[in-house]
Amino acid sequence: MDAVLLAALARQWDGELAGGRLERVHAPEPQRLDLALRTRGGPVRIAFRLTPGEARCHLAYDSPPNPPAPGGFALFLRRHALGDRLLGARALPGERHLVLRLGHEDEVGRRELRELHFEAFGPRPNLVLVDGAGRIMDAFRRLAAVGEGGRALLPGLAYEPPAPRDKRDPWRLGPEGLASFLLAAAPAEGLVDRLVRGVRGFSPLAAREILARAGLDGTASGRDAVEREGQLVEAFASFLPLLEGRAEAPCVAYAPDGRPLAPWPERPRQWGEGVRLVLHPGPAQAVTAFYAERDRVQRLEGLRSSLVREIVRRRERLALKLARQDEEWRHAGEELVFRRWGELLLAHLGQVAPGATSVEVEDWEAAGEDARVRIPLDPDLSASDNAARLFARYRKARRRRDALGEEMERGRQALRHLEDLEDAARRAEEEAVLEALAAELGAEDRRDPAAAGGPARRRPPPRPIPAFRPLAYRTPGGFVALVGRTGRENDRLSLREAADDDPWFHVAQGPGAHVVLRMATGPPGARPGPDDLLAAAVLAAYHSPQRHGAHVQVDQCAAGRLRKAPGAPPGLVLYDRERGWSVTPDAAVVEAMRLADAQAGGDDAF
Repeated sequence: MDAVLLAALARQWDGELAGGRLERVHAPEPQRLDLALRTRGGPVRIAFRLTPGEARCHLAYDSPPNPPAPGGFALFLRRHALGDRLLGARALPGERHLVLRLGHEDEVGRRELRELHFEAFGPRPNLVLVDGAGRIMDAFRRLAAVGEGGRALLPGLAYEPPAPRDKRDPWRLGPEGLASFLLAAAPAEGLVDRLVRGVRGFSPLAAREILARAGLDGTASGRDAVEREGQLVEAFASFLPLLEGRAEAPCVAYAPDGRPLAPWPERPRQWGEGVRLVLHPGPAQAVTAFYAERDRVQRLEGLRSSLVREIVRRRERLALKLARQDEEWRHAGEELVFRRWGELLLAHLGQVAPGATSVEVEDWEAAGEDARVRIPLDPDLSASDNAARLFARYRKARRRRDALGEEMERGRQALRHLEDLEDAARRAEEEAVLEALAAELGAEDRRDPAAAGGPARRRPPPRPIPAFRPLAYRTPGGFVALVGRTGRENDRLSLREAADDDPWFHVAQGPGAHVVLRMATGPPGARPGPDDLLAAAVLAAYHSPQRHGAHVQVDQCAAGRLRKAPGAPPGLVLYDRERGWSVTPDAAVVEAMRLADAQAGGDDAF
């Protein structure tokens, strides 16, 4: 959050929140403090984030619960500032410094004034409450002066704002002076860096916006500014009002992939035509919308990365286990020869001398060098007992091989399930879907504790798995195609909700979502045409790890021919392929077919 946005917030809050009464002080997180105001327009909650390197303030978009023991500064504000009226808001010119003026009347009618300073700069952002005489009442972070010129923030001391930085004043320079400052840059010096380091109030975002208004990009250097003096003067002339808090068209810029880029008091120009701009009624709403979406994306990516990391860890562990079992299975297969040895020994009992350690006999089913077989013997056993011992070793090897085969099949199913979970987690667009996938992973722990580290580890109780509606798409012929997002949702969609004649699609030989083309959702009496089936196949390819591939192979069959293997994990079904498709997924085509929940008809889409 830079000086431009703080100035715009202060200007809006000074007009809209003035007169509001401070009713509550919340401290939902260690480095967050919320002020709940009752204003003419209704309740308002301002959130201050005091995280080092990411200080910000905006309208709260969530209401997390208060901790049992809030921080000391929150308690101090509750004792001394509850009931105060917000008299106004201002931002120090060109600084990341917001001031809220508070006041109330005491029992004898005297007016007591104080100010809450939000210092959004430096490595330790702060909130400082100052009384009417200019003395510090308390601070979120109390600071003792360290070194020469150190600044102390302790109760009872006179509050001194930070000394102005050794930078030029943009208002004193004016548009012409600011343009001359850039024209004086060395040929190789970056203009963005020169503005940020040399002029108050310019963040990298603001500096790039100035250059964009002058027809330059963010990598421009001093040699690029020589022929742009006139454009630079005009750019600075139109930009200075933003430093004063004026906002003509508050908006949030979004990248083509939907990622929020930044809020800005007017339409930004630095990102060109490829961005999407969402206008808001005021800068406060734009800033709040930006941080709400950015925090949602960061929280989503955090959940996704931790879930994918755990899935990959388990998948690699299971793959190593399967490799060891495969080696043991092959070794058990080599021991199946004991049966043949026992049969040969019984056929040649007369050739075995008492106390012999081995015997060489002829295998009548073999030819050449393999016709003679040497059978090891136990000298303490008779020939018939040696044969019985060989048959016993064969039965043990056979039982072990059969058990390993079943265990390996379960392991391969679990591995395919983990691959499906990883693919679904990487494609998930909602926190609730990731929570459901994490619950599926927990269910996998209960199915096979060894896959997650063994039964000795204490596991949390299973989380309830919410019911989700699949993604819905409209094909060219008007049919609805449904796409599962989790293993359980795939099972429900394919095995319970789909009609027997509904076409079912899945990417061939790999993880991916189940896609069902609902026959009942099309025009009356119509059947899906080739374009509808092709669209459903494209959806199956897109909702798989092969979404960026070309000529992706997709299988199709009727949903009524799907079956569940005994003990198979969620999302794993058996089917007989009826038709194959080779498609190339196209994100634009898929997005054009997508339906909102309301358009899909909710549960009626099933």
